[in-house]
Amino acid sequence: MDTQPRMLLPNIGAEESHRDHQKLSKHPAVVHLGELWILSLGASGTLDQPGPITHHGPLLDWAHKGAGGLPWFASVGSEKDAKTTNQNLLGPNPKYVQKVHNKGFAAQLANQIGHTNGWEYSHIISQLNDTDEAQEKLKAILQAWPDWAKNNFTIKPCMGSAGRGRIAGKNSKLTTQHIQGLYKMTLRGGAIIEPWYATLDNLSTQLLIQNDGTYELLGHTSQILTTSGTYIGNHGILKSGHIASGKVQDETLSSIAAKIVPIIHKQGFYGVCGFDSFTFDCTTSDEVRLRAPLEINARFTSATIGISHVKEMTQSNQPQNGSWVFILDAKESWCDDAKNQKDWSIKRIKTLTTQKQALIAFSPETGAIEKWLMSIGLKN
Repeated sequence: MDTQPRMLLPNIGAEESHRDHQKLSKHPAVVHLGELWILSLGASGTLDQPGPITHHGPLLDWAHKGAGGLPWFASVGSEKDAKTTNQNLLGPNPKYVQKVHNKGFAAQLANQIGHTNGWEYSHIISQLNDTDEAQEKLKAILQAWPDWAKNNFTIKPCMGSAGRGRIAGKNSKLTTQHIQGLYKMTLRGGAIIEPWYATLDNLSTQLLIQNDGTYELLGHTSQILTTSGTYIGNHGILKSGHIASGKVQDETLSSIAAKIVPIIHKQGFYGVCGFDSFTFDCTTSDEVRLRAPLEINARFTSATIGISHVKEMTQSNQPQNGSWVFILDAKESWCDDAKNQKDWSIKRIKTLTTQKQALIAFSPETGAIEKWLMSIGLKN
């Protein structure tokens, strides 16, 4: 049993270096996710005081091995935290993690592998001298775009988390918020200016890259999001024993994973990570296109936690096919309803501080989970 003395560093949101992390660490959603991560590794305790790993949690197989500090996200701050207790930070150097995690790197990957759907009108802005230059840059970009792109656009930070920090825009109208927001983003990792795409399916692929560059495809998932893009959970199918999203894009996503892993590893990164993608109706071709990779999450994600429990659940009774769901913050009524479903296996995990609970459920029927999500209003 791998229970080496690792100091857990549940630094949720650490990539947002400008934020008050004392304040962020009090947010109920952050506390719940952090404590769920701790429990899933086989430890106990709270976000502020995580305990040692005492047993083999389902997520532990995908964590860095050895004694030292194990962070949610390998930031410069987490390296300092580890050193204060005379421990090394496990995993790759934070500077490599920062580079791979930056959303601008996903644009580079898309170009290198020749899969630029959805990136055609995106602009990565790394540095600006002042707000005047920010305004000039925005005006020039909007002027060059086709009308459909100008009508609905977004400015988002390259080092954001959970969709925070985005600034929406409409009809080419620029405000002080857009101009100052863009300039501030360039001071902390850069910004992306791009059209807002109405997504059809939001997907997430989870990977484990080994130190030697080999990798394991942990699974493809469909994301469950609110209409505003807030994360709720993930779902998918079990196909011949493998975790999949159940969408036709899975095969293409596997091919993309094979192409980007060597590039990511060449940057000095290894460990668990994931990449998001989505499908959309292309305005110019009237075809459904896949944008992948959209971004690289060079860290654990909520999906990583969820599928680790799905894997544990399905290994115990060894089904080869079926459907599954992970909901990060599940209502009591959803849990009760899932419990009453015939032949379902379910698991609830309540975290200590907030008393919020995560739900993991598996059905031996391939289409059952998606139908259930529709019945409780989480899918259209």
